[in-house]
Amino acid sequence: KSIINSNIDEIKLREWVVKNFKGLGYKEASHFLRNIGYKNFA
Repeated sequence: KSIINSNIDEIKLREWVVKNFKGLGYKEASHFLRNIGYKNFA
């Protein structure tokens, strides 16, 4: 949870989500981040 709340580059955050959430790819990670409030994802 702390990584999501930190001031990290959004691309690096997506990489972190892909590596740490089993079964998520880049597209799903982008959707997840968009749904929780990040604005620079499709």
